[in-house]
Amino acid sequence: MKFTRICTLFAVAALMCTPLGSTPTYAQENLETQTKVDKFYNLYKKEEQVLCGYQPGRAEQARAAIPQNWEIIEDYTDGNFFVCKRPAEMKRESIANLVSTPSIRYVEPNAIISLDPPDAEKQAAQSKQGAHHPYHKPYQCKPNDPKMDQLWGMKNIHAPQAWCCVQNSNVIVAVIDTGVDYKHEDLAKNIWTNTGEIPGDGIDNDNNGFIDDVHGYDFVNNDGDPMDDNDHGTHVAGTIGAVGNNGKGVVGVNWCAQIMAVKFLNKNGSGFLSDAIKAIAYARENGAWVLNNSWGGGGYYQAMADEITRVEKAHLLFVAAAGNWGLNTDRFRHFPSSYLHPNIISVASINRWDRLSYFSNYGKYSVDIAAPGSSILSTLPGNRYGRLSGTSMATPHVAGAAALLWCHPDYRCSSWKVIKKKLMCNARPLDSLKGKCLTEGTLDISFLCPPCHCSCHQHYHWNCHKHYHCHDYDCYHQNHGHHLCR
Repeated sequence: MKFTRICTLFAVAALMCTPLGSTPTYAQENLETQTKVDKFYNLYKKEEQVLCGYQPGRAEQARAAIPQNWEIIEDYTDGNFFVCKRPAEMKRESIANLVSTPSIRYVEPNAIISLDPPDAEKQAAQSKQGAHHPYHKPYQCKPNDPKMDQLWGMKNIHAPQAWCCVQNSNVIVAVIDTGVDYKHEDLAKNIWTNTGEIPGDGIDNDNNGFIDDVHGYDFVNNDGDPMDDNDHGTHVAGTIGAVGNNGKGVVGVNWCAQIMAVKFLNKNGSGFLSDAIKAIAYARENGAWVLNNSWGGGGYYQAMADEITRVEKAHLLFVAAAGNWGLNTDRFRHFPSSYLHPNIISVASINRWDRLSYFSNYGKYSVDIAAPGSSILSTLPGNRYGRLSGTSMATPHVAGAAALLWCHPDYRCSSWKVIKKKLMCNARPLDSLKGKCLTEGTLDISFLCPPCHCSCHQHYHWNCHKHYHCHDYDCYHQNHGHHLCR
């Protein structure tokens, strides 16, 4: 027995001293492939559609690697991936060959993405007709919109003071959502119009790849009519840019923002990952500066990460809801708000008492800032108004503020980095947000119009002289990179 053990030890030692050849590398590659196959079976076996991402310029090699019994539904060349429909039964060997093909970057489910849990409050009210006023009248600090006094969020972020100094805007904000009621009495004049398109002629007049996309596009039904059939997107749009001082309804953070309606979520509030990517790409390619993303779900997907990278390279701001699960996203990631891209602003929700909303996700490093999100009054389809709650409602406050900041004379030529830094560095600190987000504060845009420049600041009682330094923010980014802990 002792002799056997000694021989075994010598054999092991001899094996350890053997020069390394190709065999270990081959084994390692097999192990990597096996891991990918196991992941595919464990996570994606219920998904009927799959995204096969390929290396740029290698679409044909990737196409040849796709199993013959898979149907290629679409080749999305802008994102370098195929949308495939797979059979119910899959051979493990076929998956192994696919994921180990050099031209294939990833194989992911075409996951279902949706709105976060149902909004905590929904109280619709019919609109009241008001007198018509000329569009884009000179700004007043308090607009004549009849429901202004019910907009606690606007007062909380000190929007009325900012309105004194910021006038006119052609900043396009894309509402990537369930669509927008672009005919709404309090939105119609602020809806983006594609001037290169002739409505209803069935022709892609501007050659952007989309027919009759006059006010945006519907990726659910693949047509140029992004009308909202859910309420959510119209509500978001109203907070961003409902027409101000028109004697009707409510007012948005930016009275004159141009709302681009990009629909990828259906009437039930759900949609495919591939459609979300195409919706973001549409906004990126058609002039949006700010992208509002009041939705989430699923996990980390390389296809989505690639698209947000393209958004970053296009110098656009990606504002995303932190989620409504009441979770610490430093530990439990929420996407798309938890992607690592520096052009993302992840937004939590506070209530009217300056406390974190009970439903809101939070995270000292994974969430950037908070904004009003509980019981927010805004527009609803059919010239209605109503209240909804969620980080979905907090996010458009930040998106609207970014658009407002971008049309301030001092920031019209600024990059998204400057816009984001200004919004975060001027967040109003709250004890209730300590350890809950990076800024430990909530959105405050009073810095856009100091009292010395505001003719009507005497109507409000704000401490507008206080300056919020951002040394900690800068130090964190300098020492650790941007959002390493996302």
